[in-house]
Amino acid sequence: MERRYIESRLWTCLTSAFLEQVRSRYHFEEKDKALLKGVASDLAGCLKWKEAAYLMFEDGTDTVRRATAVVTLGSDVDLLQERYQNTGRMLESYMLESIGGELLMLGYGMLEAWIRENTGYQVCLLYTSPSPRDRQKSRMPSSA
Repeated sequence: MERRYIESRLWTCLTSAFLEQVRSRYHFEEKDKALLKGVASDLAGCLKWKEAAYLMFEDGTDTVRRATAVVTLGSDVDLLQERYQNTGRMLESYMLESIGGELLMLGYGMLEAWIRENTGYQVCLLYTSPSPRDRQKSRMPSSA
């Protein structure tokens, strides 16, 4: 099985415009902008050189070759969220979850583009396991 590490540099996406989109999408108040920026700064420190995408290619039949892809923000993000929660900073914890989710979606998009450009494969999301923090049975987009 061939394995590839693909550097995504998602921390470079933590721009003012990106944070404004997060603020608007998740209905954070205008007064929370500075707090959101602080959470993004903490998150950037967790991400640098630790978040990535991984591809594992499997040999298939003559006509079908499969690959499994994983996008991760790295375990330091979980530790940051635990630190927020353990110190009663629940708004920051939710902000981190919101920013992280949006970054993962960007990461999936970047990975899909990379796969198409470098392999010619078509990308299909078959299943994503639920987060242990929520009780949803799937994170499958409603449009899927």
